[in-house]
Amino acid sequence: MIEQGIFLRSYPIKENSFIVKILTDSFGSLPALLKGSKKAIFRKLIFPGTFMDVELVKTKGEIMILNEYSIIRSPNIGSFRQSILLSSYLDIIDKIARGAFESVKRVYANIFFENETQFKDLDWFVKSLKEEFYYAGFVDELHYEKDISDFKALKKQMIEILGYLPKSIKLIEKEFYE
Repeated sequence: MIEQGIFLRSYPIKENSFIVKILTDSFGSLPALLKGSKKAIFRKLIFPGTFMDVELVKTKGEIMILNEYSIIRSPNIGSFRQSILLSSYLDIIDKIARGAFESVKRVYANIFFENETQFKDLDWFVKSLKEEFYYAGFVDELHYEKDISDFKALKKQMIEILGYLPKSIKLIEKEFYE
């Protein structure tokens, strides 16, 4: 089956294979096995947040096989801060996207806006996560105020929703508040 997805991260498991986490509409965040010669090409071309077409093959177990992929758009990261914010956003999306997610296009629109890679400032991060928490049913109201102090409220929501504060959020605090 061919679907559009967003690459979240990868984990090496053997010399010629690794697990790739992909966000899809049908399955949410799912692990897929990538093995063989595609591995070397994948590592060189794919950055977290890459939008792509993926062909997934079901197996008898829980994991699928990533048979083919083609890159539609890859983020152009211009700074360390942008990289931290995008990675943190994708990390949290990975945690809340269980089962049918139906918002790959929305996540794509948060990453790429008007032909640019976003997450250049903390306001974009806060706005995008509030939107995701709202559509996932964790937040009752959706506010788009551009206020950095919202980051504290967002951290409280993350702890309530996830049960902990991801390490990537501590990197954001270190980079933006020190």
